[in-house]
Amino acid sequence: MSNDVELKPGQCHAGKDPKEVIIVRSIGAGIAMVVYDCANHVGGAAHFILPSPSKDESKAEAHPKTGVPVLLKKMKELGADLSSLSVKIVGGAGVAANPLFSFGKKIRDAAVEAIQANGLAIDKEATGGNLPRNLKFYIGTGKIELETMAY
Repeated sequence: MSNDVELKPGQCHAGKDPKEVIIVRSIGAGIAMVVYDCANHVGGAAHFILPSPSKDESKAEAHPKTGVPVLLKKMKELGADLSSLSVKIVGGAGVAANPLFSFGKKIRDAAVEAIQANGLAIDKEATGGNLPRNLKFYIGTGKIELETMAY
């Protein structure tokens, strides 16, 4: 039996329980970042929803610039080796009817910038499009299941 952790928009979570599954639902314009240390079996995920940092410190996990360091700190506290992390990003969809509201691209670009600023590289990404996605991340294996929602 798995230990499911449902990540809400604007939150991040790290774990090392091999039975833990991090679930991120309805990733639309936001970006879900999944980070995994396969040697130490420590994983984490964040669901970024803001294109620019908030002055409200309680929302630090909601923006990539402030949220990436928070997630990496949580993972390091669980024994992750930050020099051997795999990073994947999902989301950034253009779900608004008006293309002038390109929040998805803005959040995606902010995530890429924050990831690189923390010395990491993105291994894989599933971004863009116009449909939201659901994600399941299995800490024990590092496997990710993605589901694109249909309308």
